[in-house]
Amino acid sequence: MSPSLPLLRTENLTTGYAGGRGSSGEGCRITRNFSGQIFPGEVICLLGSNGSGKSTLLRTLGGFLPPLEGGLFLEGKPLEGYAPSERAKKIGVVHTVNPSVPYMTVEDLVLTGRHPHTPWHGGLSERDRERGARILRFLGLEALQKRLLEKVSDGERRRAWLGRALAQETPLLLLDEPLAFIDLPGGAAILDLLRRLAAEEGRGILFSSHQIQGALSMADRIWLLTPSGECLQGVGEDLLLRGDLERAYLGDRENSGEVRFSQEEALFFAPPSRKPLGEMVLSGPSGGALKWTRSALERRGFCLVSSGSSELPQVELRQGSPEEPPVWYCTWGEQEKCCTSLEEVLGFVEPSARRKEKDSL
Repeated sequence: MSPSLPLLRTENLTTGYAGGRGSSGEGCRITRNFSGQIFPGEVICLLGSNGSGKSTLLRTLGGFLPPLEGGLFLEGKPLEGYAPSERAKKIGVVHTVNPSVPYMTVEDLVLTGRHPHTPWHGGLSERDRERGARILRFLGLEALQKRLLEKVSDGERRRAWLGRALAQETPLLLLDEPLAFIDLPGGAAILDLLRRLAAEEGRGILFSSHQIQGALSMADRIWLLTPSGECLQGVGEDLLLRGDLERAYLGDRENSGEVRFSQEEALFFAPPSRKPLGEMVLSGPSGGALKWTRSALERRGFCLVSSGSSELPQVELRQGSPEEPPVWYCTWGEQEKCCTSLEEVLGFVEPSARRKEKDSL
């Protein structure tokens, strides 16, 4: 197949459930009139709030749910035209919830991904076993390969199911929250693995996630599901700068006034609810130490400015280089203190602010 042709293509696709799922018994439409494409070597992240239809869309694209309307094409051929055994050689899928398999080891589960490529009797070749061993190493599961699935953690079990999909060696991977239950270093390693699979092996990858920063850092494009059933598409930074990300998550929520979105950090946050403690001058070289100093002081209720009256309390960060430990010089009236941790800084400035507040009453 020519690399210019999409692995998967949808035309005016509407997903959801036929009669019985909606309150009226007439079914439920979720994603509506969606036309999209996944190309070889491309990584796409599917974003959207809970209930927006991410899992339903992925299950439909994988052939586990029929579309309510529209067309779905795998390598130019209607998806429904593939037998399940043929489809298993083309699409690898990891669901959010996977069945419990008693008495099966991590290695056994990964090797079940080779079954679409085995002969009728299901025997595994040396190549199949080598492929499974390589995937176990990739996913950091080599030491756990003989352990029963019920004896490993949720995150380790999640990686084993991902390994099963990788063992299928399909040109297309559909992954529903592959980072769920996985710690941050492990999640970063999996994102790097997906990026390399796309770049080095030409696989098309669509994965859903709640990690907006991770999606922006490594996905070629974003599919963003909105509460209205629309799927917005584009480069992640464009969706961020246009405000589409913020609207998709906060547009109709009752708590949208309490939760805010930082476009600079690509993070949702709730502003501190503490009583303001007044203005404070914060200065120092830009970088991580200054950023987290600001975070700690603002969380405690200080309004930070870069310059102001000499009567204002001062916190000056001094750090010769990012490798050196930071030092903070704090001044409050006639009191001064050199601090080597933010806990010390807060222990100096917060009581002073409370005393000033009490004296002014």
